Amino acid sequence: MQMPKDMGPVLGLVGDSAAIRLERRRVPRNAASGNAMADVVRPDGSHSIASVQLADSSACGLGVLSGSPVETGAFVRVFIGLAEIPARSGVVARCVETFDAEGTSIGYHVGLDTGVSMAA
Repeated sequence: MQMPKDMGPVLGLVGDSAAIRLERRRVPRNAASGNAMADVVRPDGSHSIASVQLADSSACGLGVLSGSPVETGAFVRVFIGLAEIPARSGVVARCVETFDAEGTSIGYHVGLDTGVSMAA
C-alpha cells in the first residue's frame, strides 16, 4: 500500500456533506492529514509500532488510516508531532477496511475513542 507523501500534519474543519449529517457524532469533526506513528497495545498486552495516516479528529475521537487491521479494544497512542498536539491516545472503537473508487483496498480506517484512558 502506498501512502501519499506527507506535507506535515494538518487539521481542518470537515465540510457539511450528507454523509456527515447522517452520523451520530455530537461534536464537530475536523479533517486531518499527514503521517504519524502509532504505538498499539493489544488486549493481550503485546505492543507494535506502525506508521499511520491521519484521517479525522474531534474532541473525543481520532481517525487514522492503517495498512493493517487493529483489534477493537486495543489501546493506541498516536504521535502526531504538532507542537500544540504532540500525541493523542484512545481505545479502538472500530476498524473498517477502506476501498478506493476502483474497489482496491487502501487500508483500514481505525476509529479511536479518545475519551477512554488506559488503566495503570
